[in-house]
Amino acid sequence: MLLSDKSFMTKPIRDQQLASLLDQLHREERKGQRIDIDRVASEHPELAPELRELWATAQFVGTVAEQSTPPFTEKLKPVGASELPDGVPSKLEGYEIYEELGRGGMGVIYRAR
Repeated sequence: MLLSDKSFMTKPIRDQQLASLLDQLHREERKGQRIDIDRVASEHPELAPELRELWATAQFVGTVAEQSTPPFTEKLKPVGASELPDGVPSKLEGYEIYEELGRGGMGVIYRAR
């Protein structure tokens, strides 16, 4: 079988092509362009079933994320070292810690940027 034969594709190459196509579709969608998944699938018949499934999943996840995540509009101010528990730095490896979000048996979660 020749490498140029579209039916022969290793999994890493296939995954890379799918990722590239999905990225392209996502960029076009963000620009407000109409996405024609049928056209793209017909241009890549060897990837069509997975491409359609992955695109549908991406659309679903995007819709759920838009509906469940409020826009982040508040201005964050770094907390002072005195506002954090003993031993917690106000900066950590290039991040500024803004506030504690929660704590549990596995640790403490902080909002940082």
